[in-house]
Amino acid sequence: AILCRSLNDHHDIGNLEVRRYLDNFDWEALMAITESIGDLQHGHHREAVQDYLVFRGRDRVPIVARGLTDRRPDVVAASINILATIGSDEAVQHLHKVLHHRDLGVRRLLMTTLQDCPGDHCLDMLQQLAEDEEVEIQQAAVRCLVRSRGQRGFNALADVLNSEKFA
Repeated sequence: AILCRSLNDHHDIGNLEVRRYLDNFDWEALMAITESIGDLQHGHHREAVQDYLVFRGRDRVPIVARGLTDRRPDVVAASINILATIGSDEAVQHLHKVLHHRDLGVRRLLMTTLQDCPGDHCLDMLQQLAEDEEVEIQQAAVRCLVRSRGQRGFNALADVLNSEKFA
């Protein structure tokens, strides 16, 4: 809370200073730092905190992933970006938690994130998003599946096209 108040009162504090300050904390502070994103008013401060969480969160993915369950959509969105940037299979698997998030913006961001996801480990999430309640997300998921390569991508697309919900 003190960090957020200080940063909110001092727009002029730059990314480097924020990173230097955060580097004083150990992994035990990761959850509180993740939650602080929702209280920061200045974009460059949020970016600095996210960069820090990508760097420090690589070895503590489950802690950073707790931000996906925050009630504030901006914290959830930041957590999606952090986990996607980390990019490990473990980090990406946590994104399953927001497939049916109540906030459309969060699901849009997840869809955008999955469009750039290399490999096959995102195909099952794309399949589920192809059945989202929002047509825009359904269409984007199907487009991603059409662009996916290999047998697994073809099979995932075939499953979506053959499902009752797609008809």
